[in-house]
Amino acid sequence: MEPDSDTTKTGFWRRIAAGWIDAFVIFVLTNFMIAFLVLLHFRISFGTLFVITGAVYSSVLLSLYSQTPGKMIMKVFIEGGCGEPVSKRSIVLREVFGKWGVTLALPMMLAVILGGRTYIPTFTDIIYLTPAAIFSVIWYLFTKQMWYDRMAGLKAEYHPQSKKSKTAFFILLTVAVAGVSLAFAEYRVMHRVPCRLAIYSNFSSVKPYVRFLKKQNTSPVDYVIGLFDNYDVVVLCERAHPEMTQYDFIFNVIKDPRFIEKAGIVFTEIGQKGNQEFIDKFMNTDSLSERQVNENILHITRNEASHPAWTNYNMYLYLQRLYKLNRTLPPEKRVRHYFTDAPVDWSAIKTQKDYQEYEHKFIWNRDSLMAQTVIDIMNNPPATEGKHKKCLVIMNYRHAFDLTDRLPWVNSSNTFEYIKDAFGSRAANVLINTRVITIYPVSGGVWDDAFERVGNRPLGFDFQGSPFGADNFDMYPWQMAMNLFPVAIAPSYAGYLRYRDVFTGFVFINPSAEQYWEQSTPGYYDGFEKEYIRRCACVKAEYEEGAKQEMAAIKANGDEPPVKYSEFRAETIVSLFLYCFFGIGLITGLITYAFRKRNG
Repeated sequence: MEPDSDTTKTGFWRRIAAGWIDAFVIFVLTNFMIAFLVLLHFRISFGTLFVITGAVYSSVLLSLYSQTPGKMIMKVFIEGGCGEPVSKRSIVLREVFGKWGVTLALPMMLAVILGGRTYIPTFTDIIYLTPAAIFSVIWYLFTKQMWYDRMAGLKAEYHPQSKKSKTAFFILLTVAVAGVSLAFAEYRVMHRVPCRLAIYSNFSSVKPYVRFLKKQNTSPVDYVIGLFDNYDVVVLCERAHPEMTQYDFIFNVIKDPRFIEKAGIVFTEIGQKGNQEFIDKFMNTDSLSERQVNENILHITRNEASHPAWTNYNMYLYLQRLYKLNRTLPPEKRVRHYFTDAPVDWSAIKTQKDYQEYEHKFIWNRDSLMAQTVIDIMNNPPATEGKHKKCLVIMNYRHAFDLTDRLPWVNSSNTFEYIKDAFGSRAANVLINTRVITIYPVSGGVWDDAFERVGNRPLGFDFQGSPFGADNFDMYPWQMAMNLFPVAIAPSYAGYLRYRDVFTGFVFINPSAEQYWEQSTPGYYDGFEKEYIRRCACVKAEYEEGAKQEMAAIKANGDEPPVKYSEFRAETIVSLFLYCFFGIGLITGLITYAFRKRNG
């Protein structure tokens, strides 16, 4: 320690600044270690390694120098209660047990233990860390000393004549350059800045998943079509609506001669029932020109339920391909397509009150209405269906879930649950590989890692009897997030569900890096601008101005281009937020050093 008789107690904000500077250094070190461990196929989350790195970093530097780089810049020393040099025992007690152990590691452990099956990585951790942070601040405000300093018999002192700021400045600058370089390199290689929070990184070993996958050889198309040997109704769980590549897979299922022979009927959530007569006539009219086909499909997509417009290009292309497919088939074998969503006549909706009445009558009950359409047609098929007895149903996200665990006291609320109630063991549902609410990977990324290690081979398999099916169901975090100490009877609230309880099977068709969104159908708004703006005004007054701005932007810039790597946008945003948050420590350190240099 530098000799200095001119010392004062360290103020709250000086300690915060020193801690933030050190947090930035620890953040960058943690990122480097995780990046290295990823190359070794070792999985660990940011939070856990950050705590371990922080404890080692602080303990070693304080034992050797009584300072860390943050404390050097802020001219703070850790010393004994009477000003004597600190012992290694006291430092370990302060850092490993106190600051990093009890304040950070313990709440994170309690989050896992007490959260149980409702534990949501990162989110639950923050909930449990907050009381510890509040306690530490309150303790300091009343005692002017951190609780772990008092426990270890140490104190933090401000030495204004300390001369180590320059050394700390160069350390900070080196770490900053390294951190930015790492982020840039990851973005160049991965097309994103990967987020290492626990919600993106599961501790589970990937080996059992890889072993299982190596034994599988059923393609996604073969798997889905094979289900019709045992089931009459097969429901596919869509990714985010605009994702394009999923509809290549869906159409490959539908055009397969085995599907046409076994089933031949398709239901979709997209498309309102009021257009059923229109699509029947369209699909049964031969020799339409390309322009006429385009006009028919635009009419369908411009009259979607609840939405003033439906511009996602995948549905347009699907209907176009279905029309062309049916032209190659004899009438008795043509694929029948049924819309299930709430019927709507937009010409009859002229005010916000009209829309609210429509919403109250149909939209609030749309899951049961969509299911009832499937049930009615499959139980009482039109005479035109002939021998068709089975069907494929395409539903998005929760509509395809079964969250009841088949418990008699749990009411159905999702479309598949009503279908399962009606058809029992004759109904199956299949999850297409996706991300949870398009933000973070299923099971913290273990699944994606496993498929990457087998070359991202497209596969389909039952969840029952697989390590994938045994994983906690984490695709619907909303309910569990509000239920940290669950007493609810519903299994979805209590976090008791596993993937095998919610879905029959799973298909992996391609990794996230190959997926993309295309939310604009070319020429969709041509001649439709005024009607679109009118509908938006009926839905909500403030939407009208937004619709006008949207039309002006399309007129000036054209349609929105396809968006690649859309599944990674949230991950990159979260990661950049972490860089900005911890970067406050970097900025604090640089400004403090520059200010002291200027005035020293």
